[in-house]
Amino acid sequence: MTGLGLFTERGERKSLPFAQRLLWLVISLIVPALAIAAGGLYSAYDAEKSATEEILLQTARTLALHLDRELRKLETSVQVVVQQPLPAAGEQEALRRRVNEQTLLEGVRIALERASGELIFSESETLNALQGSPARQRALHDSLLTGKPVISIHPSPSVDGRVVVIDAPLPGDGPERRIMSVEVNSSVLARFLAGNGFGSSEWNGAAAGPLGDIVARTRNDNLFSEPLAPPALRVRMGQHDEGVINLERAGEATSTAVFSKTPRYGWYFILAYPQHRLEAAFNRSLAWLGALALVAVLGLLHVIYLSRQLLRPVVRLTASAGRLARGDIIPGRRTGVTEFDEVQRALRDASHQLARRNAERDQVEAMLRASEQRLRLAMEASELGAWSFDPETNELTGSDRSRVLMGIPVGRLDLHTLDAALHPKYRKEHFNAIASGIGGREPFIVEICVQWPDSTTHWIEVRGRPVMRASGLPTVVGLVQEITERRTAADRQRMLLRELNHRVKNSLATVQSIALLTRRSTAADQAWEAFEERLVGLAKTHDLLTASDWRGAWLDEALASELKPYQNAAHTRIMTEGPRIRLRPRATLTLCMCFHELATNAAKYGALSTDAGRVQVEWSITPAAGSTPPMLVLTWRESGGPEVTPPTRQGLGSRLLDRGLRRELGGKVEMTYAPTGVACRMELPLDAVTAASLDSAADPV
Repeated sequence: MTGLGLFTERGERKSLPFAQRLLWLVISLIVPALAIAAGGLYSAYDAEKSATEEILLQTARTLALHLDRELRKLETSVQVVVQQPLPAAGEQEALRRRVNEQTLLEGVRIALERASGELIFSESETLNALQGSPARQRALHDSLLTGKPVISIHPSPSVDGRVVVIDAPLPGDGPERRIMSVEVNSSVLARFLAGNGFGSSEWNGAAAGPLGDIVARTRNDNLFSEPLAPPALRVRMGQHDEGVINLERAGEATSTAVFSKTPRYGWYFILAYPQHRLEAAFNRSLAWLGALALVAVLGLLHVIYLSRQLLRPVVRLTASAGRLARGDIIPGRRTGVTEFDEVQRALRDASHQLARRNAERDQVEAMLRASEQRLRLAMEASELGAWSFDPETNELTGSDRSRVLMGIPVGRLDLHTLDAALHPKYRKEHFNAIASGIGGREPFIVEICVQWPDSTTHWIEVRGRPVMRASGLPTVVGLVQEITERRTAADRQRMLLRELNHRVKNSLATVQSIALLTRRSTAADQAWEAFEERLVGLAKTHDLLTASDWRGAWLDEALASELKPYQNAAHTRIMTEGPRIRLRPRATLTLCMCFHELATNAAKYGALSTDAGRVQVEWSITPAAGSTPPMLVLTWRESGGPEVTPPTRQGLGSRLLDRGLRRELGGKVEMTYAPTGVACRMELPLDAVTAASLDSAADPV
């Protein structure tokens, strides 16, 4: 396309005049139309040519069968003549009389000779001249050998052509046996051709022998005037029983010939059709294509004329657009084209609107300046600092207040000075947190610790929000505020919460003591012992949740807390494997109680009751499938312990597993009591048990 002038060398689209683009539009419509028309016209010509050749081929097949029947009739007529013995006297008159009685043999010349080759009589000078020739001797020999008429083709000594001879033996034996030879006049076969409708001057037909000898033709034209068919046609007939070939003369195709071989005698019937009749259809197609091309040229000339007429209003519109760019008022002059008049009116209205908006813009700018001043005063009063980050230039800028809050008394706020201002203890962690925030596409809040030049430590809250712009990458803007006092208050609150948790643990210890006293005074010792163990497990879980301010716990840490008493020194007795998952507080309590029950049961009756026993806990997350949400799948497998027998009733531990997982977390549990060890499979909705972060993990317990 670069060569057409539509694009630059760098592949950018050029700006072209309106008239040239209109011309390209018309050319892009006309050229495909001409190509389609040419293809359609040629297709019609090719279809007509194929149909004509198929008709010729079908006709040649039919006439070849007719030719076979005619030769068979001639052969039969000769065989009828020689069936009866000849009288001792008057043989020639008897044969002539019998021949005249056969309608198909009318006009033929006959001869009679002995098997030894002696000629008894002959009515044909041609047969006299052919006497003793190898071809005649071979034909006579075949006739005597088969005892049937034999049809052969021989050159005519008197004229430049071919004669057809039928040789048939008369009844008798020995060397005195006689053979009747019949010279079939070409007019006999010509009558056959004339009887099949070859009176038209356009078609030309011929009957040829197996070697291409022309024995009959519809007319003596240049195509079949020679004794033999054209060489190219003879070669094709020697290779195929039927076919189509274009015959040339002086290097130019003159006729289309089709041929078909007779099934009995191996002769050929040939049909020729003038080439100019086929070319007439192609010439008509060319004429239509030329007419269409002429119309296309006239259309191009008309387009050039119209483009010149359209350029004038375009120039006026260009001038109006320039005035609009300068902010001038555009008059509403008519261009003479309806669509362009509408554009002119739109430009005129736009010029008036632009003038009004310029006035409004000046007013808004004055209001913005006043608003910015008020905002600056408000930020100074609230001790907030403003900052912005440009990801394209990787430049961080900030107000004077933000620089002071960061502990940078002189210079400017940028990434380098910010990194130097961070407290050495938290420098890498807090700098990465800020970099992650400004590199994302969501609002963020990050608390960082800075060290002022006087070595005092201050906590700063950094808030940021991306602002989209036309270039693609968003600019990040935000505020900074000192939150040292708030952090101190939060630390104090956490200390109070730990104290409160300590008191709750003391309360649980009191409950444990009461349960112990009750056990000592009650006969159900096993039930009270289990109750005590559950209270201990509950206390451990409280410790785990307290460490995260009751915002959840990690699944692997919860498992380690419950199974630690049963683990060996090499950490091979209990194996855990799975992704790191944060649990909600409620899920932490429920799952810890479930693992406590499984561990207690394994320690009493299962794999953990022997040194060789092993427990493997695995968990994974299955993706959503259709209406099924993503699931957390946990599997508890025991091995190496005593042989397991299925329980006869559901114990308290099994009920806790079933009810806790189903009611509290909406999951399901499947227990398998294989002889090699107990297996427990839990499936829990992922959104009911896990949290993406510590903040989202908090929920009421």
